[in-house]
Formats: sequence, structure tokens, C-alpha cells
Amino acid sequence: MRSLLTHMLLVALVSLGILFGVFYGLDVYTHHNEAVAVPDVRGLTVDEASRFFVSKKLRFSVVDSVAISNVPPGTIADIIPTVGAKVKEGRIVFLTVHSPGARLRSVPDVSDLSVREAEELLKSMDFYAVQRKYVAGNYRDLVIGLELGGCVLDPGEKVLPGAAISLLVEDGQGKIPEEEPADSSMDLEDSEEDLINFF
Repeated sequence: MRSLLTHMLLVALVSLGILFGVFYGLDVYTHHNEAVAVPDVRGLTVDEASRFFVSKKLRFSVVDSVAISNVPPGTIADIIPTVGAKVKEGRIVFLTVHSPGARLRSVPDVSDLSVREAEELLKSMDFYAVQRKYVAGNYRDLVIGLELGGCVLDPGEKVLPGAAISLLVEDGQGKIPEEEPADSSMDLEDSEEDLINFF
């Protein structure tokens, strides 16, 4: 009898333990990856803002710098996603920081260069956000120009070093229209008509 009671007590304790584990697991699962609001850290330094991101379980990365008058250097000027946006824990927030050293730079003339030559030239001038955009053309991997936001850039035009520049590269599959030869039959007919009129 005593062993039966002991057995039933053990079963009850195990059942309670299982129920507790299930409810605890559900609670953890429900709050896992819970959406949090992006904090407003504009005007703070990166070090100051990092505490807010840690408390929200968010990550951050400085991806650009701008020069703005009357704004302390090293402070955050912009943030993506926008302030107050709901994001999942662990999301990377992209920061633009004010830097007095941020200056517009002139883009070089990359026409008739190879892709590798053009990319190396742009990197040497601190243009790192460069991507390739293939267009119709006869020569594979020949660069014919630069583009920013759908607009072709002229050599010497000034943009921010962090701007997303596209290299316009020929794909080697296009065809350049050739000039059509003159219609010789029409010329022959005109010549015959001139001879008849002459006689």
C-alpha cells in the first residue's frame, strides 16, 4: 500500500514537472523574436546609441557618413529602418553618421576600361559601393560609363563616396546597327532616265 502511494506521488510530481516545462516553453516561444520598436538615437554618438540597441536586442552598423552644418561630429544623422518601426529582435539597424570629413568627390572617366580596371580605379578613390549593370553591347566586360539612381554620370560629376554607383558594362551579346548600303537599283534607274532625257 505504501509503495503504491509512493508510486502515485512520483507520477504526480513528474506530471507537474512536465506541465511546468510545457508552459515555460510556450512562454519562451511566444516571446521569442518579439517585435520591438526602433529607438530614436538621432543626435547621439554611436557609443551612446549602442546601449539602446543592446537593451532592445538589436544590432547596428554604420554604413554612411554625411556633412551637415551645426551638427556635432560623430553623432547619428539618420537611421534605417525609421524610428518607431517594428522589427524582430536581432535585426541590423543601419546608421548614417555626421562626419566633417564627408565630402563630395568627382567620378572618374571609366569609358573603354575593363570591369576590373574600372572597379580598381573607383576603389582607389574611395567609391566602394559599386555594382555592375550589364547593357547591350558588342564587347564583353567593356565599361561604357557610370550610373547613379538611373541617371548617367558625366566624368567629373560629384557624388558622395558612399553612393551606390553602377558600372555600365557591355554584355557582349548586343548588336550595333550598321549603316544600310544605298539602293543601287534606284541609282541605275535614275541614270537610265537621265540618258533618255539627254537624247
